[in-house]
Amino acid sequence: MAILDDLKTVLTRLAGSGWTPLFDLMGLDPDAADLDLALTSPVPNVSALRGVAGFEEVSNAAVRPVEPGRPARSLLFHALASPAVQVAPSGAPLQGFPTPADLEIIENYVYASTLRALDDVRAQFPSENLAIGVFAREYRQTSGTVHGAHADMVYARTGVARVGTEDALWDGASRSYLPRGPQDDPHTFRAMPCRYAVYIAVQRRGDPDDFGPFRANRSLRAQQQFGVPPQSDALDQNRDFWVPVHKLFSGDECLRGRFLAVDFDTRHVNEKLRRVHLSNMGIRPGLLTGSSFDSGFGFPEVDDPPFTVVTGLAEMLPENEHGPGVVSPVVRPRLIEPTTLNGSRIGTKVPPDRSAWGSFTIPAQANNAHKAPEWMHVRSRLKADNEVQSLNEFKDVARIVEEGRVGTVSPYEALHYSDFTGDGWIAPVVSGLSSMISRRIPSYSVLAAPDFYPYVSQSALMDWWMNDLPSSLGQGIWRVPPLTLCDQRSAPNLDLRRHGAPFVPEDVTVSAIVGAAGSVGGSAMGSSAQVNRTSYLPDNAAGLYAPGWDTSIDFDMAESVSFLAAHGLGSPFPEDAKLCAAISAFWPSVAPDTSRSYGQHPDTGWRLVAPMTDKEVGLENAPPWDGVPGPREVIVNGRPHIEDDDFAHVDYINTALNNRFSMAETMKVDQEEYQARIVAVRRMLNATVEGGGAQGLGTHRMLSFRAVDPNNPDVTAAAATGLNFAGLIYRFVMVETGASRPLVRDPANSERWFRQKQIEARVTLIIDEVGRIAFSADQGPWKAVGGV
Repeated sequence: MAILDDLKTVLTRLAGSGWTPLFDLMGLDPDAADLDLALTSPVPNVSALRGVAGFEEVSNAAVRPVEPGRPARSLLFHALASPAVQVAPSGAPLQGFPTPADLEIIENYVYASTLRALDDVRAQFPSENLAIGVFAREYRQTSGTVHGAHADMVYARTGVARVGTEDALWDGASRSYLPRGPQDDPHTFRAMPCRYAVYIAVQRRGDPDDFGPFRANRSLRAQQQFGVPPQSDALDQNRDFWVPVHKLFSGDECLRGRFLAVDFDTRHVNEKLRRVHLSNMGIRPGLLTGSSFDSGFGFPEVDDPPFTVVTGLAEMLPENEHGPGVVSPVVRPRLIEPTTLNGSRIGTKVPPDRSAWGSFTIPAQANNAHKAPEWMHVRSRLKADNEVQSLNEFKDVARIVEEGRVGTVSPYEALHYSDFTGDGWIAPVVSGLSSMISRRIPSYSVLAAPDFYPYVSQSALMDWWMNDLPSSLGQGIWRVPPLTLCDQRSAPNLDLRRHGAPFVPEDVTVSAIVGAAGSVGGSAMGSSAQVNRTSYLPDNAAGLYAPGWDTSIDFDMAESVSFLAAHGLGSPFPEDAKLCAAISAFWPSVAPDTSRSYGQHPDTGWRLVAPMTDKEVGLENAPPWDGVPGPREVIVNGRPHIEDDDFAHVDYINTALNNRFSMAETMKVDQEEYQARIVAVRRMLNATVEGGGAQGLGTHRMLSFRAVDPNNPDVTAAAATGLNFAGLIYRFVMVETGASRPLVRDPANSERWFRQKQIEARVTLIIDEVGRIAFSADQGPWKAVGGV
């Protein structure tokens, strides 16, 4: 077998990196003449192998290095694919790990060893619909699987890759791609690819006792628990899902008696700017009409670049390193660029009455359809001489945008910026099966913005909120449930059909996660230590809010169906990120929470959800995640004031253009830490603001937030109240503010403006992970708080 030779090469290389003792326990010698027989023979001492760290969660049904057609029951596959396997039987760290191309080889061997013919597959599903489809997939630890019983494969027909400024970087130990390398510049964002493969799939109604889907009906349960209308009342048991049954790959070893050539047809589109102009900036009926306002461009220009971009957004990575089917955004030196046409900058005319804090908004239409980007940057004025004037230099920038007027110029023209996000499809191209299985089903592919918390799972947050967080703390955190993309039941982007996308409106389970047919069942001895790793599957992506972080929602009136689409997101995406980060209580996604700077005010109803530490907002010898330092204390006329950057003038476009975004600190936050912050801030607010407890603060602001250790002076002082602080400990400084000063321009930067409010009172709190709280008001004696 040619594939056996490839596998021998992989095993030989790993044997030289400390894997030989593991292979010995499996009875494998890469140089043995009978390696193929040993691979499918029972392991003589399987109990000893199960005692190796990382094998606790392998299926109890796994007894062979390779179980034909069953990756989760293949001990060798588990060893190579599981991020939990990182040490030899002696406990010594392994010195080398599989590449994504290696994982492709072992998965192919698992299916090749079935020696199946196509007729065998058909006989297994005699009266069911079969198709050839593309799936994104991962081998996961127990907690991330459909059944939650042992480590296993999971699959989705939606993949989420993320744009970056440097090439993709594989981390063998975690079996995942890194968002940033250990030696990278703090402002580096690695492109985050998605691994796709082709499978024969069967169409079945949802069945939690067979293949899933993952977290079946969670959306319905969450909506009921939250008390808001669900997207749909249909149960997953009444929906159709495509479920993998046999992997396809090129050569004559995939299906007995057939030579296959397996490839991918892929295309991605970014048409945000096209839609800006087709909507004429979303003119409201009664104010202006589309015919009475000309945004500056129309047909036929908007069907071509730079308004509609169909090339240069994504690429397939080299197969020798990554294996086939790995889709990555094309790396760019910056996350966004000014838009040009024929060498000149271009923009759009800006009508009045469309502003929110200096950002232009194009409201959603009926059925929450986002036909164009909801938020848009319009604070870079494009003058008649093609020079750019930053409207941030004007104190009243929000009024200028609202009126669409700069001096006597109305409407003014705003420079366009292009980002390199988008969406598209990955379709299978398979020859060698003639018409035996004629149906082809594609994957929906999203090219999304960077994830600033790559090791925090949106799905795990959702489960925690629904099942583990006490209702006294969980109520009122978000305005809608923190759903994931895999919880959505919407078709893929139907508008892409004009570019050739093979999408159909009834395909509403495209973003669901499933297991293989018959994967539910079995168990394991236990769970291994959880390994932080990134994911490109839709349970790690945000659901559809207003409009979304990774994808938005549109509606097809003719088909009467909602569909996923990237064109409703901000243009460019940093403008959307600014607003989403500020209005955290409305935005239930694992995303930066800057409400301590821009939203924590009584008149807005916004509140802190998962506060960022002083270091993450640039106040402690680290770059701020968004290039803008957080609130700080300053002395004005001899009195302490809290100072922050005026929200209307905060410009994430400048941050992106100057490569000042950073995940160097936020990527250190894991699931436990993120959730602990949510609990801590809820307890803090109960104690200081909402419960009339420790210190009733009126116009409250967060001046400082950080994790501290037991030796911190404030912790030591607070412990004198008799509280024994332990585990994760946080220190908050909250202030009550009084009179506001007029906006102050930064003397070193004419585009930067500061807000300053006098500090009238302050309270310092120490809170640990089990709810012990002590506070000191205005540097007075520390007091313990009970019952919070």
